[in-house]
Amino acid sequence: MPVTDRRSLLLSAALLLFACKRTAPPPPESPESRPVAPAPIAAAISAADPNAAVQFVNGFHGIEGNAWRWTMAKFTVALKPPDSGPGVLKLRFSIPEVISARLGPLTLSATAGDAALKPETYAKPGDYVYERELPATLAGRDSVLIAFSLDKALPPSGGERRELGVVVASAEIVPATSK
Repeated sequence: MPVTDRRSLLLSAALLLFACKRTAPPPPESPESRPVAPAPIAAAISAADPNAAVQFVNGFHGIEGNAWRWTMAKFTVALKPPDSGPGVLKLRFSIPEVISARLGPLTLSATAGDAALKPETYAKPGDYVYERELPATLAGRDSVLIAFSLDKALPPSGGERRELGVVVASAEIVPATSK
């Protein structure tokens, strides 16, 4: 038998064996491997809830003390506004002594969608609620991005590699009538 015929015969046999090889059936689908539909955006989120992480859109560090998250100078949350009428935004946060001592007064401003919200200046450390009424034009949306901005934050230095702004505990939008 000529060499080319022998090669053709061996190649054909190899292809036939490879094509006929049995493969194991796929493993049964487990609940963990099934695609999960994203959870709807909530009107209220806690910094302590790992399931709310997707709504802490950017500018947040991980959960600390099972209760709160540090922010950077700019940070954004996604929240569900009321189905109708205006809503009230409430951001619960703290300014730690170390931030206040090093930076002095901090000004927090925000935008909800395209609407600028009135800024507020905080002169000393403590727990605060930044509360602002939102325009009724935001009602009925699946979500609204609330972009916050501090006029200053601690830059990374020494052993701390993160930019540090304020400590957030929660954010929510409630209907304006239930202040």
